[in-house]
Amino acid sequence: MKTFVVLALGLCLAACGGSNSTPTSPSPSPSPSPQPMTLTGVWVGTASDSTTSMMGGGMMGGGSMMNGMSWQLSQDGTTVAGSMGFSEDQSGMMGAVSGTVSGNTLTFTMTMPMGSMPMAGCSATANGTMQMNLSGKEMTGTYSGSDSCSGPFTNGQMTMTRR
Repeated sequence: MKTFVVLALGLCLAACGGSNSTPTSPSPSPSPSPQPMTLTGVWVGTASDSTTSMMGGGMMGGGSMMNGMSWQLSQDGTTVAGSMGFSEDQSGMMGAVSGTVSGNTLTFTMTMPMGSMPMAGCSATANGTMQMNLSGKEMTGTYSGSDSCSGPFTNGQMTMTRR
């Protein structure tokens, strides 16, 4: 019986205290993703491209750099949509802008449908990206696209300021 008690005691000690593992520390929480920039509101600025006008010669008939371009934007999460227009003697010239936000970058599409441009029967589409500055009050970027009356345009440069 003595052997049985010693054997049982030895098994119990081996089962209860035989682990030399060290406890693991919890994994660090992932850092939160940066919040996308907020673009809701009115933005005004300038744009020019290889045609010397915004979005092709069909829109401006080969005019100079566009001053007074405006975007009226709404944002839902990372999706942006709104209207675009011009304030310099181009009454009736209205289009749309839409895009997605990632960090401080806006990837966008601007469209001027047929009937919205001075030259009858012309339409234009441009795609580009804008980078928000640290203050959240100015974006600068590039675009390119095509005008149905005058063809492709490239080297578009834009600057937009929040109002």
